[in-house]
Amino acid sequence: MVYRPRPARVVTLNTASWLLFEACNGGTVAEIEAAILRVQAGTPRALAAKEVLAGLQQLLDLALVEPCPEQPGISNEGATT
Repeated sequence: MVYRPRPARVVTLNTASWLLFEACNGGTVAEIEAAILRVQAGTPRALAAKEVLAGLQQLLDLALVEPCPEQPGISNEGATT
């Protein structure tokens, strides 16, 4: 479970969502995807990329993470907790 203070809400995450949430540390989408691939060895990269993007969107929709400001020279938008 994750507590979101504003507006107050407790959100229950499944294992995959929790892993993704933990990977959101201010890195780019590519860095988050790489972290997920290291844990889910054997998962095809294309499938992992699709799942990461869908999962990040869900975390954004739940207001559990927010997009990082763009960094010079980096085109992928990251997410931070």
